[in-house]
Amino acid sequence: MGSHNGGRSFFRRLQKFKPDYSASTFTHYESERTGMRAVVIDQKGPKVYGYFVLATEIHDDSGSPHTLEHLCFMGSRNFRYKGFLDKLATRLYSDTNAWTATDHTAYTLDTAGWESFSLILPIYLEHIIAPTLTDAGCYTESLSGSTPERPVPSCALRVPSGKLDSQNEEAMKRREIAARKRQLRKRGLKELADKLSKAKAENDKPITREILAKIQVPDTDSIHFVHTTTAKSGHALKGGRPNNKVQQLIDLDGMDSPMFIHFENINSNFVQFSLVISTQGVPVELLPLLSVYTETFFSLPIDRNGERVSFEQVIVDLERDTVGYTMDGSPGNSEMLAITFQVELEKYETAISYLKELTWNSIFDPERLIAVTTRLFSDVPDAKRSGSGMVGGVRYMVQYAPESIVRARSTLVRAKYLKRISKLLAKDPESVVQRMELIRKALFQPENLRILVIGDLERLPNPVSSWKPYIEGLDMSKPLLPLVKQSERLSDAGKAPGQLTYIVPMPTIDTSHVNASANGLNCYDHPKLPALMVAIAYMNAVEGPLWVAVRGTGLAYGASFRHNVETGLIHFNIYRSPNGFKAFEAAKKIVDDHLSGVAVLDPMMSLEGAISTIVAGFANEQATYILSAQESYIRQVIRNLPPDYKEALLKKVRAVTIDQLKESLREMVFPVFTPGSSDIVVTCAPVLEERIKTGFESLGFKPEVQPLKYFEDDYGLQLDDEEEDEDEDDEDGGLDSDTGSDEDEE
Repeated sequence: MGSHNGGRSFFRRLQKFKPDYSASTFTHYESERTGMRAVVIDQKGPKVYGYFVLATEIHDDSGSPHTLEHLCFMGSRNFRYKGFLDKLATRLYSDTNAWTATDHTAYTLDTAGWESFSLILPIYLEHIIAPTLTDAGCYTESLSGSTPERPVPSCALRVPSGKLDSQNEEAMKRREIAARKRQLRKRGLKELADKLSKAKAENDKPITREILAKIQVPDTDSIHFVHTTTAKSGHALKGGRPNNKVQQLIDLDGMDSPMFIHFENINSNFVQFSLVISTQGVPVELLPLLSVYTETFFSLPIDRNGERVSFEQVIVDLERDTVGYTMDGSPGNSEMLAITFQVELEKYETAISYLKELTWNSIFDPERLIAVTTRLFSDVPDAKRSGSGMVGGVRYMVQYAPESIVRARSTLVRAKYLKRISKLLAKDPESVVQRMELIRKALFQPENLRILVIGDLERLPNPVSSWKPYIEGLDMSKPLLPLVKQSERLSDAGKAPGQLTYIVPMPTIDTSHVNASANGLNCYDHPKLPALMVAIAYMNAVEGPLWVAVRGTGLAYGASFRHNVETGLIHFNIYRSPNGFKAFEAAKKIVDDHLSGVAVLDPMMSLEGAISTIVAGFANEQATYILSAQESYIRQVIRNLPPDYKEALLKKVRAVTIDQLKESLREMVFPVFTPGSSDIVVTCAPVLEERIKTGFESLGFKPEVQPLKYFEDDYGLQLDDEEEDEDEDDEDGGLDSDTGSDEDEE
């Protein structure tokens, strides 16, 4: 490994071992020349990950390490182009990233397949070790232009973390700018503007096509996807009986079991199983209480053989006998819930017994309900301060029907519903306990339940019969309820976007965020899906059209398209923009330029990179055995797709032409920017409200300005003597850094 001199490696091996808990092999090396250390982890899978860490601690506040981190991506000794590394990574199934902490800077490279990794690795390391470090690069990475509409993303280099007083900060900025203008005067300002323009011109010189063409993209056969083996039991066999050795083992243990169990066989010392639950039977008015139910599921006292076991002891038992446990949305279908355990193989039956106790024997202790509800409600103010999170939160409220648990569990429902539940727990706790009992009864009906088991089935004891105690006493004769599609849980507005444009002023942010959504495709085998995938991948590429038009001009920190087949919607998101409309307008123009021919599509520079991005996405979905097993379950059970679906889709993706890409942009992407076809949600600082509203009106939209409170929903929970308190927690508060969770994910 490493550098060689006359065939001798300068790296010596310090240790090599294979742990009991993993199928991976760890090897530790050290360079005899430099002392550099390297750890190689050998594991099966389609992804190769590289982490390169440098000690960069400094003892002043200059920000030099963070600036250097950015400069490393501006070019290297032999590849003197800004963006070259990103464009190359896009073509080679790769993704690059970096971060700077107090004592180190880390550069990351993750790639689908070793062949691509080995091609980009020396070029990536050259950028880290021998960057160009030009004056022009440093100048543009540490300065922004004079217009407030265009703060370059690198202005983040100088912004301290934490929440600042927005008024004081703005006043300080104005004073600093005024003083600097007086010092420079008109002539000095012009000289600096010219200097910045020259620096930008030097940095933005186009990358020659030939230099990228020299590096051949490896065939997708070089990516070694991991495959799992499927077996089925009970109602799952209605989808067909697999013909393999693992299925024979399952048949021997549970030929007569009616329970729907889907098995995925992998090489592991652990087993993961999930009880997947349909929520169709839960009354709509109780759906918001699912937030409390899922949060308390593992932390309630239980009745064990007639004796009350405290919730503390329940947690101690779970921590002792399991590796992990969760209750949350189901993989592949966010309108379902999943209770998941990870345990050692020999603790499989023990974990199932815990699941039964937690399902039927938990005690809805009012004190625990109060504690959990209080904690959940305390998270609401922070969530409501996030501009990016509230774009998604508002969209859920207007585009999803009340029957959707995505909507019912969202922040803007919790804001009002949990406050009232807290009051109800104080006044009449038994009424809340009764509601929780109704939820339990509605959820755990046999027709709602499916089981996914992932593990080494050749070593797992009693894979099917271990579930007999769980279903004992249940009426298993009823047929399973069909799976609910996310598209069925959309509101009328979500099913036919084009009527809504909301602007939501938020004093807690100093930028703006935008989500625009229009109809796309809601079928995984639609003939136009491959072209749409390529079109979106092309537009989203690092240093691609959107990057150059929006991020590259400083109009937003990020902008991207996303297509959700489950809902049939295409989304366009703008993240942290000084004027969301300007970024929206620039994105619309770049799409229009591609349709009109102003922007030329080069097959090598566009199609190859887009297709490579899609391939890398497939690899990410199957990066580990667990992810591959879950993907197999989702494909077969949730989406009812054939075993070779991904392979067939990839062939279609590779066959997409420039004309098909343009057709997809015209028919499905451009409507996102079109009044009457697109719903728009904007969150912004109050000072930006009028500018953004006027901008969207100029395009023909009819924006409506509303506060967050307008979108809250109590799902009919009214208290007789309730006096609504004014919210003190969400509409004011400190300046938000927009690092909170983004709710705009299904």
